[in-house]
Amino acid sequence: MSRTLRVVTMNIHKGLSQFNRRMVIHELREGLRALQPDLVFLQEVQGQNHRHARRFAAWPDEAQHAFLAG
Repeated sequence: MSRTLRVVTMNIHKGLSQFNRRMVIHELREGLRALQPDLVFLQEVQGQNHRHARRFAAWPDEAQHAFLAG
């Protein structure tokens, strides 16, 4: 019996697109869910960011690691 361990590593670039023009944190969460990983390593993760929350209406109210884990 063999078991597979799914490991994902991703640089989320603070949840923003290239040049910080568009919020992509929701797309990242859906992409991670689709991969169904057992273990996830993320780079450039931020806690709550009130400046981005003012700029983007759909910005999560919680830290990025908590939002992505949900």
